[in-house]
Amino acid sequence: MIELKDVKKYYQMGDSVIKAVDDISFKIMDGKCTVILGPSGSGKSTTLNLLGGMDTVTSGEILLDLEDISKYSEKELENYRREKIGFVFQFYNLIPQLTIRENVGITADMVSDSLDVDEVINAVGLEKRKNLFPQNLSGGELQRVAIARALVKNPRVLLCDEPTGALDSETGKMILKLLKETSKKHSISLIIVTHNSAIEKIADQVIRVKDGKVVSDTVNENPLEIDEVVW
Repeated sequence: MIELKDVKKYYQMGDSVIKAVDDISFKIMDGKCTVILGPSGSGKSTTLNLLGGMDTVTSGEILLDLEDISKYSEKELENYRREKIGFVFQFYNLIPQLTIRENVGITADMVSDSLDVDEVINAVGLEKRKNLFPQNLSGGELQRVAIARALVKNPRVLLCDEPTGALDSETGKMILKLLKETSKKHSISLIIVTHNSAIEKIADQVIRVKDGKVVSDTVNENPLEIDEVVW
């Protein structure tokens, strides 16, 4: 469903060339949970940005349903991000002047095939908090809002950049369980970028990256339940 072919992303820094992503290729399984694992500076977040159409390749191809998004115009990339991609970031990026329901609703209004706003808020367990503002919520609750905002778009792919990085272990497990259960329910491909090696145990596929290159790509035949993971 998603395939990267010989993808490079280079940056010119003065006289130096930074190879953030250096000739990587892999396929991501449709409707499954994939973890892209690597240390800081390994190229994993750049890979996520390329998959999400937030950055463009230096060379290579990124295929979604056999369509090469690396050849999209800026307008086509804008539509791709709006209609097909959901984003969950480490630091939430909510609008502080809007209530929880308004934060989720404003995203639903951007797409043509959104899910019901209240149903999604209820699904992430915030039905009693939806009329509050972000400042009134805990970190775990804020991350659940961010997930609801991404899910309400009914995306083909859900991209998560260190979604548990700012959370304690128990809250992190709750968020991972929510991500897996809701993406499975709606047949959304879930891609999690992280440096936390414990998270790989829950994934159907694990892609390890280092220095801008893929060092391994494995299928996990028996992923653990999230409650079994020790962090």
